[in-house]
Amino acid sequence: MADDGAARPTASAQGPTAGTVFLDADGAGIAAGDLVHVVNGGDDEYGWIAAVAQRVSIADPLSETHAAGTALIPAQVVLGIHAMWPGDWGDDLRVTVERTPILETSSVGLASAGTSTLTLAAAFGLFPGSVIEAGGRLLTVAEAETDSGVVTLAAPLGADIPDGTLVASVEYLLLVERIGADGKVAEDEVFDRLALAPGHPRYIGNIVGLWDAGTGTPSESGGSVLVRIEDTTTEATRRLPLVTGVTRFLDGGTDDAGNVTDASYVGLSALDPGDRTGIQAMENRADISICAVPGQVSVTVQKALIAHCNKMAYRFAVLDTPLGSGLEAAKTHRQNFDTTRAAVYYPGLVIADAFGAPGDRRVIAPSGHVAGIYARTDIARGVHKAPANEVVRGILGFETVLSKGEQDVLNPVAVNCFRDFRAEFRGLRLYGARVATSDPEWKYVNVRRLLLFIENSLDTGLQWAVFEPNSEPLWASVKQSVSNFLTTVWRSGALEGTTPEEAFFVNIGYDVTMTQDDIDNGRMIVEIGVAPVKPAEFVIVRISQKTREATS
Repeated sequence: MADDGAARPTASAQGPTAGTVFLDADGAGIAAGDLVHVVNGGDDEYGWIAAVAQRVSIADPLSETHAAGTALIPAQVVLGIHAMWPGDWGDDLRVTVERTPILETSSVGLASAGTSTLTLAAAFGLFPGSVIEAGGRLLTVAEAETDSGVVTLAAPLGADIPDGTLVASVEYLLLVERIGADGKVAEDEVFDRLALAPGHPRYIGNIVGLWDAGTGTPSESGGSVLVRIEDTTTEATRRLPLVTGVTRFLDGGTDDAGNVTDASYVGLSALDPGDRTGIQAMENRADISICAVPGQVSVTVQKALIAHCNKMAYRFAVLDTPLGSGLEAAKTHRQNFDTTRAAVYYPGLVIADAFGAPGDRRVIAPSGHVAGIYARTDIARGVHKAPANEVVRGILGFETVLSKGEQDVLNPVAVNCFRDFRAEFRGLRLYGARVATSDPEWKYVNVRRLLLFIENSLDTGLQWAVFEPNSEPLWASVKQSVSNFLTTVWRSGALEGTTPEEAFFVNIGYDVTMTQDDIDNGRMIVEIGVAPVKPAEFVIVRISQKTREATS
């Protein structure tokens, strides 16, 4: 015989009279009758194995003392609980189950072994498939008569049930808690009196929601926003009492961040809406006007976002510069784009780290806050107001503090800056509104978005004209409808001019915008021109010195 070299470390020191060796790992590969080499420096010795003991490690220490011979009964899996969505956030979910019976009553008269009926003092809350506990035995209900209290069982009784035996229905309370980084409960859900039988009105799958193990997806229906139930029960296992009072965290969740690539964000386009992923999935929504992929500064991803905005016609993209960039790096990143459908923002924003220790800070990409400023300005002032010189809410500062001199370098190349004006008592502000384009006609974000707004509104508002007779009455109605809309836009301050005629024009008609060929091919063409207002990007004050005589 020879040593095989596969050493198993021992868990504790062994005295000269020890007859048992405890291993800190399992005894795989060691069997009764084997010879083992006990290695201990110069005091090595050999011993024959008489028996290999089975050892079970308990994750949490037991709270009670248990005598030798105590039985260990393995628990059988009856239900599976899955986090509602993928990700390691699910590992913060803590689940507890308790018994909460709907019915607690007693038996009436003797129910003999071999019979399939049981009379109860009350039978409300019992349905086919319900489980009841009577005298320590769990029984399945086939039918229950509420008026008479007679319960028909799914199987004959195996033993007598005496008169007055306590009977309780078997239902459960499910407590789901999400534990925050501070160890406290951030949110919780409680579902009471849940039954395991699918036909029961309080069936756990209907109340909480089901998990489809075949597709690995949660059901849309269900009252929980945190978990879904994978029902693996059978008629037999529903009569097994669930383990109660034991708290367990879900585990195995993963964000799979290592496999998230640029292709994941760009996504796949498909004919069927349900098959679209990533940026392409935004095609499924018609009410989007501002797009961003916060924190993703890959040129591939950002150009895919711009392409999406071009394809969907009425959308505008907000782009980030890489976190940690200096001025030259920000300018270099901006040079990757020349589009009228996007704007670039710099630098990153500093916020309180909600997942760190008190006082920790985190730098985040600005595009999410910028999209919020766009929306806030649209509501408060209108889309024609430049989303700039606006306070940035919910932040502590900027990754890089820029002065007027640095902004004078970045602004001409259409890198929109954030500025710290706290020294002037004006707070933290977004201080740029330029489009990432070389086309001077579309220099400003608000001008570009105003035109997108007008185009989208007219596209939607003129759908009533489709399939109407393409003749003078229709043209007059369309011209009146468009003129009324643009007059409203002008009155809001979005268009230049002291009169509507100076602010816009609307042309439509035969030999004006359409030929006979257009009419024959079902085309109604409207020509519209607008004069959008431009922002006062620079305020110039001229001061000259005058003498007293000159002013008099």
